[in-house]
Amino acid sequence: SMLTSPLFIFDLDDTLAHTTRDLKGDPKRLPNLKLLRGIRPILKCVQGYSILLTAGNTVRQQEKIDHLKIAGLFKEIRIVANREEKEQVLREMLAAADTPPERVVVVGDRIDHEIRYANQLGCTTVRMQLPGAKFSDLEPESGFDLPVHVVHDTMELAAVLEDLL
Repeated sequence: SMLTSPLFIFDLDDTLAHTTRDLKGDPKRLPNLKLLRGIRPILKCVQGYSILLTAGNTVRQQEKIDHLKIAGLFKEIRIVANREEKEQVLREMLAAADTPPERVVVVGDRIDHEIRYANQLGCTTVRMQLPGAKFSDLEPESGFDLPVHVVHDTMELAAVLEDLL
């Protein structure tokens, strides 16, 4: 398609796994956490030009990554403490990438976090709006909160990402 390979930046919670449903806020429920059905083939397909960017407690996020066995599917994994740091790291990733911003595809569940920051930076945004996820009912506060694409499951996600490849 385009001259440059796209760069895909994925969020973890309620994006690659339905964390809200599987953990119900309890870290001891980690054994219940599963990747969304169909997400592994998608990650394999974009392996080599995808990054995992997740916010939260470093130990806890790393435990999720290890449990889900997804570490090897990403070129880079960044765990940040909070939303401010997520915005900062997204900025740094864009600055470091050889990819024009519109070819950087940011996939996440929070329109008030990664979707907003990515839109402000000129990226292509995909909101994963899983039924029953913690932030799936969030309403946009501004135009920057409006994702370019909205998907509700991995089949829809696969179709959108295929078009962006």
